[in-house]
Amino acid sequence: MVGTNTAMIDDPHLNVREVDGTDPLRIIIDRELKIPVESHVLDGSIPTVVFTEIEAEDGHNLEFVLNEEPKELLDEILAYLYKRNVQSVIIEGGRKLLMSFLVQDKWDEARVIIGTGNFGRGLQAPVIARRPIGKDKIGDDVLLTYRNVRT
Repeated sequence: MVGTNTAMIDDPHLNVREVDGTDPLRIIIDRELKIPVESHVLDGSIPTVVFTEIEAEDGHNLEFVLNEEPKELLDEILAYLYKRNVQSVIIEGGRKLLMSFLVQDKWDEARVIIGTGNFGRGLQAPVIARRPIGKDKIGDDVLLTYRNVRT
């Protein structure tokens, strides 16, 4: 899942590459349909769902879901995915989308990769205010795993 800004700035594919596997269902939040139609996430190559506040016509492998309650967007998305029997969602970003899930306590597990590379100025990642349950080394990077234990 990505939001509008990440889709426009990074132009991600959100598919399986470099390994064998099934492509995931791409989930895009684009309230105002700002993402250019030539973007990878709208290319129709794999099933994609776009949550928007503007009516749009579905296309090949492209479904637009009208969000009628902007304040309840995450609840609507999660209810929709539950009805489609989607069991796991990877929030690719960006910062605003990640923060929404963290602040609204709508997450079970977070995996944070701390790399040694420099990708430019970018945005600071959200901070998870708890201790990681796992810490693994992947090459020169570190993978931290967090679990959301609700009381």
